[in-house]
Amino acid sequence: MRSKLFTFVLLLSTLISNGQELNSPQLSQYLADNPFVLSPTYAGIGDHVKIRLNGLAQWVGIKDAPRTQSLAADMRLGEKSGVGLFLYNDSNGYTKQQGARISFAHHLTLNRYEDEFLSFGISYNFNQFRLDVEEFMDAGFDPGVTDDRSTSNHNFDVGLLYRKNSFYFSVNASNLINKDVYIFDPIYEPNKLRNFYVYTG
Repeated sequence: MRSKLFTFVLLLSTLISNGQELNSPQLSQYLADNPFVLSPTYAGIGDHVKIRLNGLAQWVGIKDAPRTQSLAADMRLGEKSGVGLFLYNDSNGYTKQQGARISFAHHLTLNRYEDEFLSFGISYNFNQFRLDVEEFMDAGFDPGVTDDRSTSNHNFDVGLLYRKNSFYFSVNASNLINKDVYIFDPIYEPNKLRNFYVYTG
Protein backbone atom coordinates (compact mmCIF):
# COMPACT_ATOMS: atom_id res chain seq x y z
CA MET A 1 0.00 0.00 0.00
CA ARG A 2 2.81 2.42 0.87
CA SER A 3 4.60 1.73 -2.41
CA LYS A 4 1.41 2.39 -4.41
CA LEU A 5 0.82 5.66 -2.56
CA PHE A 6 4.43 6.75 -3.06
CA THR A 7 4.28 5.91 -6.80
CA PHE A 8 1.02 7.84 -7.19
CA VAL A 9 2.37 10.96 -5.44
CA LEU A 10 5.60 10.81 -7.46
CA LEU A 11 3.72 10.60 -10.77
CA LEU A 12 1.34 13.37 -9.75
CA SER A 13 4.19 15.69 -8.79
CA THR A 14 5.88 15.22 -12.17
CA LEU A 15 2.67 16.11 -14.02
CA ILE A 16 1.97 19.38 -12.19
CA SER A 17 5.51 20.70 -11.74
CA ASN A 18 6.90 23.66 -13.69
CA GLY A 19 10.61 24.38 -13.91
CA GLN A 20 11.96 27.70 -12.71
CA GLU A 21 15.55 28.60 -12.02
CA LEU A 22 15.03 31.14 -9.25
CA ASN A 23 14.85 29.52 -5.83
CA SER A 24 15.57 30.15 -2.19
CA PRO A 25 19.28 29.65 -1.45
CA GLN A 26 18.73 27.45 1.58
CA LEU A 27 16.74 24.91 -0.47
CA SER A 28 19.40 24.64 -3.16
CA GLN A 29 21.65 22.84 -0.67
CA TYR A 30 20.71 19.47 0.74
CA LEU A 31 21.78 19.52 4.38
CA ALA A 32 21.31 15.88 5.35
CA ASP A 33 22.00 16.48 9.04
CA ASN A 34 19.28 19.13 9.36
CA PRO A 35 15.80 18.05 8.22
CA PHE A 36 14.33 21.20 9.81
CA VAL A 37 15.77 23.18 6.87
CA LEU A 38 13.75 21.02 4.49
CA SER A 39 10.42 21.00 6.32
CA PRO A 40 8.79 23.00 9.15
CA THR A 41 7.28 19.76 10.49
CA TYR A 42 10.64 18.84 12.08
CA ALA A 43 10.59 21.82 14.45
CA GLY A 44 10.72 20.56 18.02
CA ILE A 45 11.10 16.85 17.29
CA GLY A 46 13.18 15.54 20.18
CA ASP A 47 13.62 16.67 23.76
CA HIS A 48 16.51 19.08 23.34
CA VAL A 49 17.38 22.39 21.68
CA LYS A 50 19.15 21.98 18.33
CA ILE A 51 21.38 24.76 16.97
CA ARG A 52 23.28 24.45 13.68
CA LEU A 53 25.58 26.93 11.97
CA ASN A 54 26.47 26.24 8.33
CA GLY A 55 28.69 27.96 5.79
CA LEU A 56 29.24 27.26 2.11
CA ALA A 57 31.83 28.83 -0.19
CA GLN A 58 31.81 27.81 -3.85
CA TRP A 59 34.54 28.34 -6.44
CA VAL A 60 37.22 29.04 -3.83
CA GLY A 61 39.73 31.62 -5.03
CA ILE A 62 37.33 33.28 -7.48
CA LYS A 63 36.30 36.88 -6.76
CA ASP A 64 32.59 37.36 -5.91
CA ALA A 65 32.04 33.60 -5.81
CA PRO A 66 28.75 32.35 -4.30
CA ARG A 67 28.75 32.22 -0.50
CA THR A 68 26.00 31.20 1.91
CA GLN A 69 25.83 31.31 5.71
CA SER A 70 22.92 30.01 7.76
CA LEU A 71 21.87 29.55 11.37
CA ALA A 72 19.08 27.13 12.32
CA ALA A 73 17.62 26.50 15.76
CA ASP A 74 14.56 24.59 16.91
CA MET A 75 13.18 23.35 20.22
CA ARG A 76 10.22 21.65 21.84
CA LEU A 77 7.38 23.87 23.04
CA GLY A 78 5.23 22.14 25.62
CA GLU A 79 4.39 18.47 25.13
CA LYS A 80 3.04 18.49 21.58
CA SER A 81 4.48 21.49 19.74
CA GLY A 82 7.77 22.90 18.51
CA VAL A 83 9.18 26.19 17.24
CA GLY A 84 12.15 26.99 15.05
CA LEU A 85 14.12 29.87 13.56
CA PHE A 86 16.22 29.87 10.40
CA LEU A 87 18.42 32.80 9.29
CA TYR A 88 20.46 32.96 6.09
CA ASN A 89 22.72 35.28 4.14
CA ASP A 90 23.48 34.51 0.50
CA SER A 91 25.69 36.44 -1.92
CA ASN A 92 26.39 35.61 -5.56
CA GLY A 93 28.32 38.25 -7.45
CA TYR A 94 26.29 41.45 -7.38
CA THR A 95 23.14 39.83 -6.02
CA LYS A 96 22.51 39.42 -2.31
CA GLN A 97 19.73 37.74 -0.33
CA GLN A 98 19.06 37.80 3.38
CA GLY A 99 16.14 36.13 5.02
CA ALA A 100 14.51 34.61 8.06
CA ARG A 101 12.02 31.83 8.62
CA ILE A 102 9.95 31.27 11.77
CA SER A 103 8.34 27.84 12.06
CA PHE A 104 5.71 26.22 14.23
CA ALA A 105 4.90 22.50 14.32
CA HIS A 106 2.32 20.44 16.15
CA HIS A 107 3.03 16.76 16.84
CA LEU A 108 0.30 14.18 17.44
CA THR A 109 0.98 10.76 18.94
CA LEU A 110 -1.01 8.15 17.02
CA ASN A 111 0.43 5.09 18.78
CA ARG A 112 3.07 5.52 21.46
CA TYR A 113 3.88 1.79 21.65
CA GLU A 114 4.66 1.57 17.93
CA ASP A 115 6.30 5.01 17.72
CA GLU A 116 3.67 6.34 15.30
CA PHE A 117 3.38 10.13 14.98
CA LEU A 118 1.76 12.73 12.73
CA SER A 119 3.15 16.27 12.53
CA PHE A 120 1.84 19.47 10.93
CA GLY A 121 4.09 22.46 10.29
CA ILE A 122 3.85 26.02 9.01
CA SER A 123 6.55 28.64 8.40
CA TYR A 124 6.51 32.39 7.83
CA ASN A 125 9.35 33.51 5.54
CA PHE A 126 10.86 36.95 5.00
CA ASN A 127 13.30 37.48 2.14
CA GLN A 128 15.17 40.58 0.98
CA PHE A 129 16.78 40.53 -2.47
CA ARG A 130 19.18 43.24 -3.68
CA LEU A 131 21.00 43.84 -6.94
CA ASP A 132 24.05 46.06 -6.32
CA VAL A 133 24.71 47.94 -9.57
CA GLU A 134 27.25 50.26 -7.93
CA GLU A 135 29.78 47.46 -8.27
CA PHE A 136 29.18 46.97 -12.02
CA MET A 137 32.17 47.59 -14.26
CA ASP A 138 31.46 50.43 -16.74
CA ALA A 139 27.79 50.52 -15.77
CA GLY A 140 27.51 54.08 -17.06
CA PHE A 141 27.56 52.87 -20.66
CA ASP A 142 24.41 50.78 -20.26
CA PRO A 143 21.20 52.86 -20.14
CA GLY A 144 19.33 49.89 -18.67
CA VAL A 145 21.51 49.96 -15.55
CA THR A 146 20.38 52.98 -13.57
CA ASP A 147 20.28 52.30 -9.84
CA ASP A 148 20.27 49.59 -7.20
CA ARG A 149 17.20 47.40 -7.23
CA SER A 150 15.85 45.61 -4.21
CA THR A 151 12.66 43.96 -3.07
CA SER A 152 11.34 42.32 0.08
CA ASN A 153 8.90 39.44 0.13
CA HIS A 154 6.81 37.57 2.66
CA ASN A 155 5.77 33.97 2.16
CA PHE A 156 4.58 30.77 3.83
CA ASP A 157 5.50 27.07 3.79
CA VAL A 158 3.35 24.19 5.03
CA GLY A 159 4.11 20.53 5.62
CA LEU A 160 2.80 17.19 6.83
CA LEU A 161 5.01 14.45 8.31
CA TYR A 162 4.07 10.86 9.15
CA ARG A 163 6.51 8.73 11.18
CA LYS A 164 6.33 5.12 12.30
CA ASN A 165 9.40 3.48 13.80
CA SER A 166 12.18 4.26 11.29
CA PHE A 167 9.81 4.98 8.36
CA TYR A 168 8.88 8.56 7.48
CA PHE A 169 6.78 10.22 4.77
CA SER A 170 6.68 14.00 4.36
CA VAL A 171 4.73 16.23 1.95
CA ASN A 172 5.59 19.93 1.79
CA ALA A 173 4.62 23.04 -0.16
CA SER A 174 6.93 26.06 -0.10
CA ASN A 175 6.46 29.68 -1.19
CA LEU A 176 2.67 29.61 -1.35
CA ILE A 177 2.42 33.30 -2.33
CA ASN A 178 3.76 34.62 -5.64
CA LYS A 179 6.98 36.62 -5.37
CA ASP A 180 6.89 40.33 -6.18
CA VAL A 181 9.58 40.83 -8.83
CA TYR A 182 7.80 43.39 -11.00
CA ILE A 183 10.35 46.08 -10.21
CA PHE A 184 12.75 44.07 -12.37
CA ASP A 185 11.30 42.68 -15.61
CA PRO A 186 7.88 40.99 -15.38
CA ILE A 187 8.42 39.22 -18.70
CA TYR A 188 11.70 37.47 -17.91
CA GLU A 189 11.62 37.21 -14.11
CA PRO A 190 9.58 34.32 -12.68
CA ASN A 191 7.25 35.37 -9.89
CA LYS A 192 6.08 31.90 -8.88
CA LEU A 193 8.48 30.13 -6.55
CA ARG A 194 5.91 27.58 -5.37
CA ASN A 195 7.42 24.13 -5.03
CA PHE A 196 6.14 20.80 -3.77
CA TYR A 197 8.43 18.28 -2.05
CA VAL A 198 7.92 14.66 -1.03
CA TYR A 199 10.44 12.94 1.26
CA THR A 200 10.29 9.33 2.39
CA GLY A 201 12.60 6.68 3.70
